[in-house]
This record gives sequence, structure tokens and C-alpha cells, in this order.
Amino acid sequence: MPDTPRVLIVDDHKVFAEAIGTSLRLSKRVEVAGVATTGPQAVGIAREAQPDVVLLDFHLPGYSGEEAITKLREAAPDMKILVLTSDTSDATWARAVRTGAVGCITKERSLEEIEDAIIKAHSGEPLISAERMRAVLESMSQEPRMATPTGEQLTEREVEILLLLADGKDNQAIADTLIISPNTVRTHLQNLFSKMGVHSKLEAVMLASKLGLLRSPGRHEPPHDLLGPRR
Repeated sequence: MPDTPRVLIVDDHKVFAEAIGTSLRLSKRVEVAGVATTGPQAVGIAREAQPDVVLLDFHLPGYSGEEAITKLREAAPDMKILVLTSDTSDATWARAVRTGAVGCITKERSLEEIEDAIIKAHSGEPLISAERMRAVLESMSQEPRMATPTGEQLTEREVEILLLLADGKDNQAIADTLIISPNTVRTHLQNLFSKMGVHSKLEAVMLASKLGLLRSPGRHEPPHDLLGPRR
């Protein structure tokens, strides 16, 4: 993973998009891969430039937010999607996360905060508060269960880590809770991502909710047919 993430900025307000792009170009922490003001333009740039992160306005003319995220993920499968919006409703944030965004931030954030968010998104860290996470998971708990995309079973340890991720814990906090090393946590996460066919912690938690795996003894038992041996 390169040290400097390449970001695509997408916003239908041209002056705002270009202002963010100009400011970020002066930064040594991120590199601007392109600026787009429409959904189709963004998809075209993403397909050609394959940026690491897209900073995406959720309300674009021509595409719904979900359509934009879906098409961008198809154009650049490894790209992390970070929604930048003035819409702070739980419903909008839930829609963005459920479609595949690694998180959302508001347009009132400072440039430094936006840079921090881009870097965290690039590393796969979820950018959503515990409160909003609970709201998203609650809405997903009513959806039908599905099998893991790869058909592989998860170990009990991997499910424990998913539960801790859903509670908003980072790698160090997970390591402290389970009394294992951060390196071991990273190894478990890599295995999780591979088995679940996801690329980020937030994606893993969202899929785990659909699978019914976030029903621990405190939240109900997860379905045993999706669990493998404890390792």
C-alpha cells in the first residue's frame, strides 16, 4: 500500500470540488487523481486512474448515491469510497454504508480533517460513529440471511473480532480485549476479508450483519452453519 493515497474528488458543485482539489494538491499527505462533477465523469476517471480513495458527494445529478457507489466499485474494485455530504440524516448515512462506503464525513469538516479521513479510509478504517453504526446494523438485522460469498466458514475467533469491530474497537483495543497481539489481529482480519470477499472493516461488519453473525451470546447466538472450528 503506497504511503500517499491517490484520491478522486466528486461533487456536482464545481467550485467546491475544484477548491477541495486545489487545497489537497498542496498537501504532501495525499495526491489528487482527478476531479469530477458528474457520476459518469467520476466513473470514467476511476476506471482509468484507479485511485485509492474517492471523496464522493452522495447526491449527484443523474445517479442516486447507491448507483454512484455501485458503479464506482465496479470501475475500481480496490478503491475505498468516502462520502462527503451536508446531509447528516441517519437514513442517508445508512444507505451509503450499506452500499459499500467505508464511512461518511460532513462538508463542515476542515481540510486537515478531510485529509485525515482520506488516509484512514485508505487504510480500511471505518469512518462512522458507534451510534450510527448501531442504527445501520439495526436496519440490516431485518434483512434475510445470506451465505458467505466464498462459502467458507468463519472461526469463532473471527466472529469475536467481528463483534468487537461492530462495537467500534480498533486493532489495539481488539488485541487488548482478546489478549492477543495486534499482529495476530491483523492476520485474523486478512483471513476474514478473504473469506468474506470484502476489502475493509466496515464492509466486513455490514456483511456480517446480513449473515446474522453479530448475534453473540449477548446478542443471540450466531448461526452455527456459518461457524468453523475455533482457532
